Amino acid sequence: MAEVTLHLPGVTDALIVPNASLRYLGPQAGVWQRADGHLRFVPVKTGAKGLDGKVQIVEGLKVGDEVVIYSERELKDDSRIKVVKSLVGTAK
Repeated sequence: MAEVTLHLPGVTDALIVPNASLRYLGPQAGVWQRADGHLRFVPVKTGAKGLDGKVQIVEGLKVGDEVVIYSERELKDDSRIKVVKSLVGTAK
């Protein structure tokens, strides 16, 4: 048995989000997107995944879209959210 880590060339001009923002509705990967003060689940197609906890989004989002990175509970389309600059207890 062996563990192998491949170092591939970096991906340029890619849309990257934290892996923690990915959610699944059944088999469909997606993110919760905030637009006009409301949430909606947006299906996405992922690409490269890094050891740094980031994942490439190939389809479903565009630059500038706002997505939920963390939520203490499961979200729905009508969930109310509060946007914060950082999580309590994290370094500034």
